[in-house]
Amino acid sequence: MDKTFKVLGNGSSGNLPAWDLSVAFYSDLKDPQIEEDKKTLKKLAKEISLYRDEIVYLEPYELSILLRKYESLIELSRKLSYFAHLYSDTHKTDEEVSMFRSKKKPPRKTRGSSYAAISLYH
Repeated sequence: MDKTFKVLGNGSSGNLPAWDLSVAFYSDLKDPQIEEDKKTLKKLAKEISLYRDEIVYLEPYELSILLRKYESLIELSRKLSYFAHLYSDTHKTDEEVSMFRSKKKPPRKTRGSSYAAISLYH
């Protein structure tokens, strides 16, 4: 069986498969890695913001560094968002989970905002 699934329960409809999100994401809402990833996102967002209005003047190696930072920011942002979505789908009646997921909705991009993802987890 796939490592991302495990069988839970012994209800009247039989055993139901459930995601083991700890394989690719976090173990639960109290996983300390969530806070670490949020701190990393803030740090990356701050570093990326320093390049504002300077991108056209960057050397190729500097642009490469900027793009790697931006890719890291996007990957972490997606990891948190996917976890929030999947975890809440498996814990529909848990109010704490609902609150966690609602905090992870990305803001709408507005005119003049340089990076929509930067403000995701402040």
